[in-house]
Amino acid sequence: MSPVGGPLARYAVWLVVAVAIGGAFAPIYAQASPTTPVDAAREEAAYASSITHVADSAIHRLDFFPARSQLRVQMLFMTPRDSASVLFVEIGRRSLGAAMVVDEIGSRFEGVHAPDDLRQLHAEMVSSLHAARAALDRLAASANACQFDLSSVQRCQAPFTSASSALGQAYKRYLDTRVKIRDQIVDTQTILPEFKMPGNAKRTMQSVHTLHAAPVTKTLNVNRASRGF
Repeated sequence: MSPVGGPLARYAVWLVVAVAIGGAFAPIYAQASPTTPVDAAREEAAYASSITHVADSAIHRLDFFPARSQLRVQMLFMTPRDSASVLFVEIGRRSLGAAMVVDEIGSRFEGVHAPDDLRQLHAEMVSSLHAARAALDRLAASANACQFDLSSVQRCQAPFTSASSALGQAYKRYLDTRVKIRDQIVDTQTILPEFKMPGNAKRTMQSVHTLHAAPVTKTLNVNRASRGF
């Protein structure tokens, strides 16, 4: 039998002390390698590139339905015609296609590493892409309803108008967050390129109430509107 002060006991005491010391200094080791300004700049540059090449490509999927097209559809609500169903078939088709792409790209962007000081804004940008996906789903569903009952306020007109508004709001939230990120990374001299927005899409962010207030001066030609998408 080994004595109380034998090698085995001394080894046990040494092991306990080593674990205690290691635990005490672990936080110090974790903090011993701060990110340098150069590393921070590189990290932000990589994140800015992800916004430009990944996130922007997702939100651009909403460009197929600018405010000009929304106005034309609302004019159809005032002067319904049988041939309008063709237009809603096209809107529904494009909405579903865009929703799938936004969902896929949005998931990729959600997994992008964001610098610590940009994590909150990254979460807000991801949230705006989720909102865009949800709005596209609603637009597709309401367009399907409008194919069969264009004159119904409850089943067609109100849901479609609400979905169109949600689409514009998601777009605006994305752009607002993008501007905040652009302004915040300037301190490391990182440049986030300007958002490339088609001319017609600039009006997507107008509220539906503003569109309702616009005077209707002529009846929409459905075939012409279909070519506008």
